[in-house]
Amino acid sequence: MPTFDQGNSARWRIFDAVATALETAPELQAVPVRRNPTSAVTLKRGDYVLAVRWNGDSLLKRVGNDEQRRFTLVVASMAHTLQSDRDADAMHAVVGGLLKSLMPTLNAITGVKEVMAQEADVTSYVEDFQPVEGALVLSGYEVTYRQPAFELQST
Repeated sequence: MPTFDQGNSARWRIFDAVATALETAPELQAVPVRRNPTSAVTLKRGDYVLAVRWNGDSLLKRVGNDEQRRFTLVVASMAHTLQSDRDADAMHAVVGGLLKSLMPTLNAITGVKEVMAQEADVTSYVEDFQPVEGALVLSGYEVTYRQPAFELQST
């Protein structure tokens, strides 16, 4: 079994904190949270589902010995109920509130500074993917943060 002594990236630690907060939120009790799902089939099971994934972590600029980075956090709120549109939108509102309240926790992650998340876009339609007999609210949050700069070291 390999060992990874250096730990996880700042991006992963931010992502994990968000996903864990969604998984344990009392407001979302019993709503399954799928992390980085790879199959649409798993997202179409049950009355309610949240899917969380990250896309494209990129360097914005270097600031002294730190680098400022950005990635997109995508959260899909899906409902397969008689009032799917209302329920998916309500889950979306809960997710937004949880992210807002989570900012102090995200800024306390070791090795991560100045975490900010802003909702960049919201849609109810994604080409080639629609919940069967249900509704979708897909949010993209732009997450920016600073971390110690990555440098290749010569030996």
